[in-house]
Amino acid sequence: MSRRNASLSTITDLIGVKPVAALDGGQPAQWSFPTLAAAALGKGEAVCLSGGTGVAMGITPIGTDASGYGILGFTSESIASTVNASTFTGVYIATPDTVFVGNVNQATTSAAAQTAVTDIGQLYGLTTMSGVSYVDKAKTTFGTQTMVRVIGLNDQDDHPCFYGKVNFMVLGQKTQLHSDMWRSLSGQNVAT
Repeated sequence: MSRRNASLSTITDLIGVKPVAALDGGQPAQWSFPTLAAAALGKGEAVCLSGGTGVAMGITPIGTDASGYGILGFTSESIASTVNASTFTGVYIATPDTVFVGNVNQATTSAAAQTAVTDIGQLYGLTTMSGVSYVDKAKTTFGTQTMVRVIGLNDQDDHPCFYGKVNFMVLGQKTQLHSDMWRSLSGQNVAT
C-alpha cells in the first residue's frame, strides 16, 4: 500500500518479487532446490541454477546485475547465510506464463524510480540490492539488459508512486526452466 512521504510524494515499501497468477488459471509453480551459496537469500530474491561437471547443482543469487544470467525464479522464503547444499529453498519458478509483482527502481536517478502509465509494455532489467530484487527502469538495452515485460501497474499503489509495484512477466529467453526443458545460457536444451 502506498503512502505519502514528507514531500507529499507517494511512496511504497520494497516487497521483493512474488507471484500473482499463472495464465492457465492454476497456481504459480513452486519447487525446492538445494542452496549452494553461503550468502543469505532474501524473500523474493532472483536466483539461478548453478553447478557444473563433478560439482553439485543448486541455487545461488544472481548478483546485483541479473542481465547476464538466466533466471530460475524468485525465492519464496528468506534463508540465513549458514546454508549449505543440504538446505533446500522454495523457489517460485519463472516461466513466460507466470505473472509476478515487484517494485520499480532506478539506481541512477531516484526521480525515475517511480511507476508511470508509460511503463506498461516496456522491457526492463532486474537488479538485486540487499536481498531484494526489483524491476530496474535504467536497464533498457534489448537482448543484454532486458529480462521482463511490464504488463500492468499494481492497484495497491497510487500512480505515480516512488518504488511502486508493477505486474510483470519474465521473458521466455531469460528463463532457465521452460516447457519441461532445462535451458542453459549456451542455448543447449537437455530434456529432463
